[in-house]
Amino acid sequence: MMGAHPSMHAPAEHGPTAAAARTAAPRVTAPAAPPATATATATATATEGISVDALHPRLLTADFAAAFRFYDAVLPPLIGAVRSSGDAAGPYASWDVGDQGAVMLLDRAAMAAVAGTRALPAQAPPAQDTAMLVSRVTDVAEAYELCLRHGAAPVAPPAARPEWGPTLRTAHVRDPEGRLLEFQSY
Repeated sequence: MMGAHPSMHAPAEHGPTAAAARTAAPRVTAPAAPPATATATATATATEGISVDALHPRLLTADFAAAFRFYDAVLPPLIGAVRSSGDAAGPYASWDVGDQGAVMLLDRAAMAAVAGTRALPAQAPPAQDTAMLVSRVTDVAEAYELCLRHGAAPVAPPAARPEWGPTLRTAHVRDPEGRLLEFQSY
């Protein structure tokens, strides 16, 4: 597994039984911070005992099958993710690392229906990126080449970035829908 954190090497299962086991598995409980004001007290009380996953991206995709094939091919070797639900037919798929959600895909039109944004344009005019997915890996060049083999577009080849960190190396690609991904080692 390229770059997977040592604690993330636990085997995971696929299918409905695995999904049920994850639902029943203990989750990290958000701790309540000592309240400093009445607002903080209300917030702390509202979050006590809430089960949470780590924050993870849900990528809204116009070409679900292409995005699914790309992430299904690269997530397992890059971060040790295991597909926990979905297939190329969509409209939803997810990959977990251990018992935590890692990346989810959702058909963009399905989300537009829920959010009431169907009448808006599906594509924004060209602009600078506002977000990217970043993964620390042991071999930046290997991660870069893996993604290129599975349909990513090259952005910046592996290179040292001492201006960002003394030992930092990065490479950048775009997934099949143009989202920016960075692979880094340090």
